[in-house]
Amino acid sequence: MGQAENNDYQDPERQAELGRNPEPPAEANDPFGLHRFSLHRYSVRHMLMLFLAVLLMASMTVTAALSGAWTMLALAGAGLVVISISMTLLLRMAVRRVIIERWIRRLGMGDFEYTVEPWGRDELSKVCIALETLRMRAIRAMQLNEVQRAIRTASA
Repeated sequence: MGQAENNDYQDPERQAELGRNPEPPAEANDPFGLHRFSLHRYSVRHMLMLFLAVLLMASMTVTAALSGAWTMLALAGAGLVVISISMTLLLRMAVRRVIIERWIRRLGMGDFEYTVEPWGRDELSKVCIALETLRMRAIRAMQLNEVQRAIRTASA
């Protein structure tokens, strides 16, 4: 029964018979209803904490400059540079994670047209390669299923 429901979801004609929209919009491919910048996402919370750290370091730098504490100013400035670089790198990684997460959800909903190109040599690129392999195998399986269905209907 689970496979029949899955075939019903992927078959646009069956969707039309059931009175459903055969192609849901891209935003509907998120069954959990998480917005891209939802606070329920770990990466968004992490970025907010880093942003607050940058604000704190900037305020420390201004305070040190106004009070004339040059040692504190140098340390706060160095900390601000380090946190800013870290925040930039983590922001890039967080955006990539969200893109890959949306791809996984779209694959789960049966959208095999959407792809994400792997870039870099990190674990997220390896995930993209594995997901592309999964997508291609799913497409081949659906094509094989269609051929078998055509053979059955032709022989019947």
